[in-house]
Amino acid sequence: MKTSVKWASVMAVSAALAVPALAAAETIEGMIVARDGASMIIRSGGAKQRVMLTGTSDVKAIKGVFSLGRDEKAEANLIPGLPVTVDAESRGGQLVATKVRFKADQLAIAEQIEAGTAVHASALEDHAVKLNQHAADMEQQQIAHENLVQRFEQLGDYNVKSSIDVQFATGSAAISAADKTALCALASDAKQVKGYLIHVSGHADSRGSAAVNQALSHRRANAVSNHLQQTCGLAPMRLLAPDAMGTATPASADNTPAGLAANRRVNVQILVNRGLEG
Repeated sequence: MKTSVKWASVMAVSAALAVPALAAAETIEGMIVARDGASMIIRSGGAKQRVMLTGTSDVKAIKGVFSLGRDEKAEANLIPGLPVTVDAESRGGQLVATKVRFKADQLAIAEQIEAGTAVHASALEDHAVKLNQHAADMEQQQIAHENLVQRFEQLGDYNVKSSIDVQFATGSAAISAADKTALCALASDAKQVKGYLIHVSGHADSRGSAAVNQALSHRRANAVSNHLQQTCGLAPMRLLAPDAMGTATPASADNTPAGLAANRRVNVQILVNRGLEG
């Protein structure tokens, strides 16, 4: 009889051990307030949580008024000030994102605030939404204000380790051979810095319309960002979304040929969080 009881106990323990432990999962809704390479800090309900991104994290933007469509987005678009919904699992004592969702129009607002441009209301997609135009505008203004506050809070958290300016010919977004070499040299230096991020901002001179200069600065910033990733080997998660500044922050106030040339540029900075330097 005692032998039977012992055998039943052994079988019960074996059955319990055969059940794999499930990873604790949770959903976090909040705003990204900081990025540090593969991790991001999300403020949710007054608390802040660090969530890690991995190569298997499913990152998508939801687009459309009724959130019917989804669009693939790179981790580089997970910028401070962006509201997100994150499904995360606890792995090895840290939260790991399995799925990240955000609204495409809110990303556009965050990018506009980051670039220092004015926020404009998106065109509404159907008549039913137009009936609620005022409420939608008020919500966008509130989001824009909160994003702006978060952006200014974040500016003081990073030190610029080094930077270079890439110069461009009039109306061009083509990178010269010399500047391509300089960009890869900067990328090599960045890889030696713990927890680095790369910030890229495009600029144009004062000639031409505001719309043309804005588009041109965007093309220049994207050209540099793509070169850093495709040729210089920087991981996408190390690059912040590139900024298109147009003529907003000229390097020179002179309208001389030399002054105009100085303003046709892309500025590239190596950033590091001050907390990592302590």
